[in-house]
Parts: sequence; structure tokens; C-alpha cells
Amino acid sequence: MTPLPGTLPGGKSPGTWLHPKLAVAFARWLSMDFAVWCDMQIDAVIHGPQDGWQHLRDAAAIGYQGMCDALSLTREAQGKQSSRHHFMNESRLINSILFGEPTERDRDTMTPSDLRLVAMTEQRNIFLLGQGMSFQERKQALAEYVEHHLRPRLSWRGEKCG
Repeated sequence: MTPLPGTLPGGKSPGTWLHPKLAVAFARWLSMDFAVWCDMQIDAVIHGPQDGWQHLRDAAAIGYQGMCDALSLTREAQGKQSSRHHFMNESRLINSILFGEPTERDRDTMTPSDLRLVAMTEQRNIFLLGQGMSFQERKQALAEYVEHHLRPRLSWRGEKCG
């Protein structure tokens, strides 16, 4: 049997060859960056992409858009126009409840736990908007939801929240 890696010195086609089934293993051995990338791809296949930071970031972005849509529809049903500050107030509400201050937060630097908190709180806010709750009613209901249901559930999973 011919060995899988081999060399052909001289002749018409000199060079080193490797069986295709060993190419990835050899490339992993050559480059630590490639090896880590391969491990991440395998992990994503095994555990699914839902555990990844990007998935959580996307969920938070979708949650924000849904929250803005719900706010627009609610205000429209009340015969009111929505302005930029209305959407900013919703973000400030979420940030104030989750992080203790209403200031803008860069979601691209948030931890997976914080992104999960934001996405789930925004989803709850969508439901509360759909129920026709006022800003103050939603503020109280969201604070209770986060403290009594959401944080305990995430801390049970071993996640540090906000």
C-alpha cells in the first residue's frame, strides 16, 4: 500500500502530495487560527447557531424593530403620530429597567446574557403595548417581569445579568 503523504522528486510532476481526506487535518496542524475556526464550525453544527453571540444580537435587533412597530401601531390606533423620541423613550425604558440608567448602550459590546435580557424584555414590551398599557403601566409591569421572572430564570442557567 502506498503511504498517504508522499513526495515525487524530479520527473515531470515533482512535488509533495497528500490524500484529500487528510487535507483538513494537515491544514489544522499548520495553522492554529484555522484549527480554532474549524472547532467553532463543528461546535455550531453540533449545538446549532442559536447559542452564538450573533444570533442573540440579531434577536435583540429584531426585538427592537418589533417594539418600534408595536409602538407605531398602538399610537396610530390612538390617532397619534410617532416621532423619533417615542422610539428613543422605549429604548430608555428598557435600558433603565435592565441596567439602572436610561442612557444609550452599544449592543455590539453587550454580553450574551445582556443581549438575551434585552431581547426578552423587548418582546414582553411588545405584548404590553398590544394590551394598550400606558407608559407608566408598562414600566411597572416590565420591572416586575425582569426582577421576578427573567433574572431568576437566567441566573438559574448560570448567566450573569445586567
